[in-house]
Amino acid sequence: MGAQVAIAERDAAAEGERVVVRYREGDRYEIGIRGRWLVPEQPVEASSSNGGPTPTEVVVASLANAVAHYAGRFLDRHGLTRDGLSVTADFDLTSSRTARVATIRLAIDVPVLLSAEQRHALLAAVSHCTLEDSLARRPAVHIELTDGATAPADR
Repeated sequence: MGAQVAIAERDAAAEGERVVVRYREGDRYEIGIRGRWLVPEQPVEASSSNGGPTPTEVVVASLANAVAHYAGRFLDRHGLTRDGLSVTADFDLTSSRTARVATIRLAIDVPVLLSAEQRHALLAAVSHCTLEDSLARRPAVHIELTDGATAPADR
């Protein structure tokens, strides 16, 4: 696995950002990001052991993390502490046959009292974080298939 991680890191540096997902067992896959591994799982009702977050929870958590990062930077720029800063995320899935996240609600708990102007500016700052912008303006997704018949030189 060490050689694979080194290759993935080299490829990521050469081609931009890269995440690798590979099969482990049952309904479990692992996500490799810059040599670190995360193992999300499917919900319990999909026969998972419930040992990790679902892929949907990882996406929502990533958004909450990005918002917390931008809020923390805002507080730093204004000479305010970020100790105690937290972001709570709740989400709803659609009830239709096409499963997708319908709504994400984020609550930013700031450890200091902000003026009305600061509150407005903080909300403006976090509403333009990379993930919020990406979700608000759906990115192009290109899916390509490589299979066992594809020669390694072709990959």
